Amino acid sequence: MFLRKKLIISIVSLIILIANLTLADWKENAKAIKVSGGEDHTLVLTQNKWPWGCGANDAYQLGIGDHDNRLTLVRVHKGDINSLSDYLENINDIDAGWLHSLALDVNRGVWAWGNDNAGGQIGKYP
Repeated sequence: MFLRKKLIISIVSLIILIANLTLADWKENAKAIKVSGGEDHTLVLTQNKWPWGCGANDAYQLGIGDHDNRLTLVRVHKGDINSLSDYLENINDIDAGWLHSLALDVNRGVWAWGNDNAGGQIGKYP
């Protein structure tokens, strides 16, 4: 009985540790300075100039490389779907559209991701 309780406590402690490590990026400078709501997704910009997203993601509007919906905030990736090794940072402004998202970086560069089927939301030309 004692070993079972000790095992349960160890497992719960490990889960809490993993959760804290996963949320470490969010905790640091996590003050939200802007929130933008799209059709079915939300973008949040934090004080450290990192964009986050949650909600529907069927058109890749969260910028995380897959199209699975997220109920909790996840950091937006930089680059195309095939190179998700880095996160988008140094962002001054965000805007969530219908099925797409936009970000303006500190150098006035524009980042766009999501659906482009309806005609150029992300700046893609035929």
